[in-house]
Amino acid sequence: MKNSIRGALKSLDRLGRLDHERLHALVQSLVKENEQLEIVLSSIPGGVLVTDSQHHIIMINKPARRFLPLSTVDPADNPAWEVIASADLSTFFRTALEEDRGAAMRDFPVSHRNRNRTLSCGVLPLVDRGSIVGNMFYIEDVTELREEEARLKRAEGLASLTTMAAGVAHEIKNPLASMSIHLQLMRRQMQGDCASAEDLTESLEIL
Repeated sequence: MKNSIRGALKSLDRLGRLDHERLHALVQSLVKENEQLEIVLSSIPGGVLVTDSQHHIIMINKPARRFLPLSTVDPADNPAWEVIASADLSTFFRTALEEDRGAAMRDFPVSHRNRNRTLSCGVLPLVDRGSIVGNMFYIEDVTELREEEARLKRAEGLASLTTMAAGVAHEIKNPLASMSIHLQLMRRQMQGDCASAEDLTESLEIL
């Protein structure tokens, strides 16, 4: 796809020498390439946002529009971070773009369209012939995944608490059982005729 677009652009340099039929075929080829690219981007479940070397948005797919809170500023006249209406995401993207480096995936809590989401976002530089010509943002909705992880963590915590409680109960139960036996013995000694102060004192010392 990339090579065919390059070929088409080279043909544009010779536009003055193209006849009408060849010009029409060239335009149709560019349109088809663009449509195929849009189909690919729309088929990706994650959000994709592409910027040029000036940090302006040149492409954004439907999931990205659905996930990201976008401001009303004109993306053609403003850098990508000013188009994103989330302070944390805007700072994350701006840092990655201005420093000309990628950024590993990070989670961000985002409130958009009356829904709270957890978005995992990363930045990948687009390199052509050794030079950075733009950047690609990848946005994944990990809300359900993080909620499930939190549920599992809570369940593990409850299981650990239950195990600890059972151990404590066992440690308490053993001395109580011993005390119960000696109390029963004392009661019998006190009820019997042969109970002596020495016997009772011995039982109390054991307790």
